[in-house]
Amino acid sequence: MMRNSRQDKNGGKNGAPLPAALELLARRALTARETQDKLRERGFGAEETEETLRRLSDWGYIDDDAYARRYCRLKRERRSLRRIRLEIRRRGVEDDLVAAALAEEYPPEQEQINCLRLLHQKGAPAALKTAAALSRQGYAESHIRQALESFAREAAANPEPHWDN
Repeated sequence: MMRNSRQDKNGGKNGAPLPAALELLARRALTARETQDKLRERGFGAEETEETLRRLSDWGYIDDDAYARRYCRLKRERRSLRRIRLEIRRRGVEDDLVAAALAEEYPPEQEQINCLRLLHQKGAPAALKTAAALSRQGYAESHIRQALESFAREAAANPEPHWDN
């Protein structure tokens, strides 16, 4: 059942969509689509939601390009390029903005660095399992292979095990 556009989830008066959107954005950064979806969930109509999104965008409160770049910077040391691309797209950011953010914020060598770091964390006995896990996380096979080769060279040069306590 669709609620009146002026009622919140509890049936009380919710007012206009602009204060509701500002309240949402005060909690965390959102993309335009995420904000739109949340306003629609609260029962606001399409027209008033679109006007609110336009105003918020004009004021700089919603900026999908900045969101994509910030997200990429925050996640690049722990996630694959493929996974970050998918996560940003799921949030409704347009493909061209996602591509520009990744090109600028995700260095070409980042995937291999991530792979090698995880291999070092897990150690030699778990190298093949770690490589399989990296593949499931979306890392490119070429980067995993390069990291495994580098890891093997390092292990051969320093045969003493590194035990982390």
